[in-house]
Amino acid sequence: MVYPKFVPDSFWNYTEACELVGAKYPAAPLGLITVAAMLPKYWDIHLVNRNTEPLMDADLDWADLVMIGGMLNQQPDFLYLIDLHGKPVCVGGPDVSSSPHLYAEADFQVIGEAEHIIEQFIATWERGERSGVFIAEKFKIDVTLSPMPRYDLIKFDHYLFIGVQYSRGCPFTCEFCDIIELYGHAPRPPIRFSLSCKRSTITVIAGMLISSTTISLAIRRTSAPYCRGSKHGCKSETIRSSFRPKPRSISRTTASC
Repeated sequence: MVYPKFVPDSFWNYTEACELVGAKYPAAPLGLITVAAMLPKYWDIHLVNRNTEPLMDADLDWADLVMIGGMLNQQPDFLYLIDLHGKPVCVGGPDVSSSPHLYAEADFQVIGEAEHIIEQFIATWERGERSGVFIAEKFKIDVTLSPMPRYDLIKFDHYLFIGVQYSRGCPFTCEFCDIIELYGHAPRPPIRFSLSCKRSTITVIAGMLISSTTISLAIRRTSAPYCRGSKHGCKSETIRSSFRPKPRSISRTTASC
């Protein structure tokens, strides 16, 4: 699995700030390691994040299949990687789902949320077929069925924080954001949420944190045991939302060890 480089001087590139605290990049590739957890357990998986380490010829020589996923701000490197070698390539992620025509040269395309279609891709690969396009029905994934990401594939010391996905979808219509096109207007939270991590900081990723006080407080309550067990406890902030006519306070919790 390969995570492409983000374009320089973008919102996603804080490499200089990371260097101040001994990290290489802000966040780990949560999407790729979630997809990795959906693949057969007998598949050997190696992850290379090109934002933190080089992709070597030996990595490509070792692989039977190269899987790449990323966002719009990774598009130049993403497209470069497709033509880099002669191995079969499977692409997916937000940019592929938004602009699949740009990735037509890839052998496999996984368009949309992977949970319902990854089995089709796996079956196609194991039948010996070396091309295919798999399109998910939009906004149908039950997030509670998404597996625990393969955190064992990442190098923890490379990152400032590790993400935990809580929900998909957002009720708002911000013009600059494509979340509602990719994941829909109706937030889909899981029924259960738990934390068990030895990281200094973990970040809860949820589009509906700013829209639901109930969800925010539920996450905070669940985070409390983790925070009490850490060295420094929880750092909490209360954010006053700008919604009218009923402004309300939204809780955001960051756990720091």
